Amino acid sequence: MCSFPAIVCFSKISYLSSLALIVVRSIHHHGPPKINCWQDPLSPSQWKEEHFVIVSLTGWGLLFYGGYKLATGGKKEKKEEVAAAPQPAH
Repeated sequence: MCSFPAIVCFSKISYLSSLALIVVRSIHHHGPPKINCWQDPLSPSQWKEEHFVIVSLTGWGLLFYGGYKLATGGKKEKKEEVAAAPQPAH
């Protein structure tokens, strides 16, 4: 029997049961193991979650950067004309 009020005992029990559930979930793996994105680049469903996030954000960044460059005309080169130096009189 618990010397604490019923609410405190219930919260301790639920905390411990949720902690045990987390431990059990981390021990048992469900589904195929996740692989690195460079091992099978055409199957993003098998990638590790952090690799999927990095590749996705990089792709979106490149898409937006390319769209920005396309919309603004890309790199504009400055054409500098060099003035001819005056010829000395002989």
